[in-house]
Amino acid sequence: MTMAAINTRQSNFELLRLVAILMVLFHHATYVALGEVDQSTVQTLPWAAFYRVFSNQLCLVCVNAFVMISGWFGIRATLKGACSLLFQVVFLSALVTIVMGISGHDIKKADTLYALLFGSNYWFFVAYMVLYVLSPIINPFTESATKRTYTNVLIAFFTLETILGFFLGSEFNKGYSALSFIGIYLLGGYLRRYPNPFTTLSAGKDLFIYLALSLVSAAGFYFGKKFWDIGFHLIHYNSPLLILASVYFFLAFSKIQIKSKAINWAAASAFAIYLIQEHPLVKPFYLYFMFTLAETHSGLLYFGAVWGVILIIGFFCILVDQLRIACWKVLIKKCP
Repeated sequence: MTMAAINTRQSNFELLRLVAILMVLFHHATYVALGEVDQSTVQTLPWAAFYRVFSNQLCLVCVNAFVMISGWFGIRATLKGACSLLFQVVFLSALVTIVMGISGHDIKKADTLYALLFGSNYWFFVAYMVLYVLSPIINPFTESATKRTYTNVLIAFFTLETILGFFLGSEFNKGYSALSFIGIYLLGGYLRRYPNPFTTLSAGKDLFIYLALSLVSAAGFYFGKKFWDIGFHLIHYNSPLLILASVYFFLAFSKIQIKSKAINWAAASAFAIYLIQEHPLVKPFYLYFMFTLAETHSGLLYFGAVWGVILIIGFFCILVDQLRIACWKVLIKKCP
């Protein structure tokens, strides 16, 4: 699936796309499945709780980084591109439903409609499609605005998001919204057009800053939970610290020199991993499996097992998506 207009796929960004999707699965496995780290866990299992918070914080850059790729290259919205995105969601949702039905799972009509009509499990797709539709309006600004105007717009946008979304919890839905995506998209375009001393560091320094910002966020959440039972909204996608961490995570990949047909091939089906794992008939099994994994494994062994399972699931979903790709190629040839 082409999420941004890339004439020649650059393997460093394709690798980022793939890593970001796998981070989504890790977040779901270690945080959604096990539940948010609470005050009692922090007090009774301090090291385990902090490690879990920190590892989750490292992965929360996934969504923002994924959208920044689109902002960096710019979405070139076409009817064919929109149909391709819709076809991927509908095809994989229907395929999963059919397979689950054949395997004996009790399929309810509501489950099928929920997936095919893009229920809340697919919030990312819905928000991205809004961004996709609006991109012809946004792109002229990103391509022609002066640096001063572009800078002022970004400052104004993220100031509003920080005050209204991060501190007051209104309008931006914790970053789970098309409105937040617009800001991240603009930021991605700005990073490409206007490099500066803060964005032209080495990839190693970018990764160090990403790790440091993630550590600060994790510490803030951890000690907030420990002493006041609050997390200061630091695990929300519109957290300023998380957005900054996402920027440097993204920039690190932008500076990697790599060419790989295998990476490009796998990344073309990255979104399929998310769609299959988030399917309302699949997600409960995924979360339950990860929960039981936590009961039989502990510490680093647990996180290693989680990543092992995620890589297996990811590869399986990529293979399944080849059927969708083949069907789309046949379909597009028959269309006028």
